[in-house]
Amino acid sequence: MTTALEGVRVLDASGVASYGSAILADFGADVLKLGAVPSALRHERQTSGSRWDPLGERPVDRAAAHDAANRGKRSILLNLKDEAAREVVYKLIPEMDVYVESLRPGVTERLGVDYETLSKINPRLIYCSLSGYGQTGPYRDKAGHDLNYIAVGGALALTRRPGQPPTMPINLVADFAGGAVFVALSVCIALLARERTGRGQYIDMAMTDGVLALQTALYGGHFEFGETIEPGQYLLNGGMPFYEVYQCADGAWISVACIEPHFFSNLCDALELDEFRERQIDPEIRDDLRARLTELFSGRPRVEWLEHLEQFDVCVAPVLEMPEVVSNEQILAREMVVEVESDVGKVRQIGVAPKLSDTPGVPGRASPIPGADTDSVLESLGYSADQIAALRDRGAIA
Repeated sequence: MTTALEGVRVLDASGVASYGSAILADFGADVLKLGAVPSALRHERQTSGSRWDPLGERPVDRAAAHDAANRGKRSILLNLKDEAAREVVYKLIPEMDVYVESLRPGVTERLGVDYETLSKINPRLIYCSLSGYGQTGPYRDKAGHDLNYIAVGGALALTRRPGQPPTMPINLVADFAGGAVFVALSVCIALLARERTGRGQYIDMAMTDGVLALQTALYGGHFEFGETIEPGQYLLNGGMPFYEVYQCADGAWISVACIEPHFFSNLCDALELDEFRERQIDPEIRDDLRARLTELFSGRPRVEWLEHLEQFDVCVAPVLEMPEVVSNEQILAREMVVEVESDVGKVRQIGVAPKLSDTPGVPGRASPIPGADTDSVLESLGYSADQIAALRDRGAIA
């Protein structure tokens, strides 16, 4: 089977961008994960008979098996503070198409693995830096995490309800959507550009930029009319009772998103709410409609509501908890839960989202134990067994 990125070689020295290179690996890229040599204590845990993961929480082979962000990759551990380890990188770069890193701005220059250095070795190299605030601007050197980036990027404020603080949406918006997914997208764009120019290039991807870019459509009204999205006042943030979540009698939740008039009319048919049918956007009835919907849904278990509403063409769906998601018939039909091989047998992971007809993505083998491929990679570069042992003794590799 043909894969879209077959022949593309990626050296991923990142942390948070790992999911981005996992997308590339799912579509056929050969991704070599470059990790840091663990501290002496962590290394002892990793190499001891019990084989525990770096935090000592579970066996390392089990930890690796469930590390879906690094599936389909090989793994090498290098201490980039050591000159001998940097030489390994310099020997790898000529055969690489892409280098990905997520260190704070300025660190790669100090380590000698920055774009200027590596692009001299391989002018066709696509070098992608993922950081919180980017390589430029007054926030460039600020420390941060997902919560900080969605705060500055404006997404966090949008999660508020009236009189309530913002809700933290895990680390999906910056780390993954605004960061790792944009890494995969920008790398593919740069690969396409290289086909035309013959040259590699530098990608400066800031998670804050990605967060704001995801809100592009929302800012049209702000730029034109100065509109702002206030908590619980906007169509899509709880301002309308026909676009809301409601709790059912069994404590489960259901989502209602009947925006279009014909869907709202169907909802009125299903719930016998004729008095609201012609007044969908009338502000005077919003509180009454919300109260009626709250009362109605609280009167029956969710499964009964879903069975009843299935007879009508309405935009409703259950709010599924994690165990429900991975057993849901739609999710399973789309092959979004898959089994992959690992050192501990088959494990379940999330599948590949884009469904390409001719060059589909295929989840690779589960993530290897960190450093599992160090020796084989070094051997492919011409290092002898004695040289590899010497590098390991000095802490340059693991």
